[in-house]
Amino acid sequence: MKLTHAITIAAGACLIAALGAERRHQERQDLADKHHKEVLRRATEGHDEATDLSRSQHQRQLRLGVAALHQQLLADIAADPAHREIWGRDGMSPEQLAESVRVNRQISLTQSIFELELCDLDELHVRARALMEREAVRRFWAATRDFRLQESQTPESREFIEVLDYAHVTACGQSGDKAPAGA
Repeated sequence: MKLTHAITIAAGACLIAALGAERRHQERQDLADKHHKEVLRRATEGHDEATDLSRSQHQRQLRLGVAALHQQLLADIAADPAHREIWGRDGMSPEQLAESVRVNRQISLTQSIFELELCDLDELHVRARALMEREAVRRFWAATRDFRLQESQTPESREFIEVLDYAHVTACGQSGDKAPAGA
């Protein structure tokens, strides 16, 4: 009986060892699964972030391209009498139109710089004040502000208009010009 007892004890020890090994194996497998899921989650997050960054960069490139096209169109209008004839307003002399286009180029460039986040809000205020020191800019803003407000679609463009409005009203108060009621 001693031998059967020893065999039983040995078999029990082997069974316990096998169960322990199986438990450790299962724990390692669970840990590996958990690690795998975490790696996949991080990779997915990284992919989402990369996709968002890529989309943002693409949108920025598109805005920059459109701004460049707009600047070129304004340059063509200012330089080409045929363009000025098409784009001129009632009663506006070619010189007045050319001046308006040059002012529009500067305001549009400033807006693009702000919307592309190449200057912050504080710098925009400085640029707006510098623009509004010029009588031609104040006249242009008074004539086109409402149109710009109607066409603004983004929070950035509306913020840009608010900053220029503030600079316009301030400059008009200092120069004695009359600011429009809506500004």
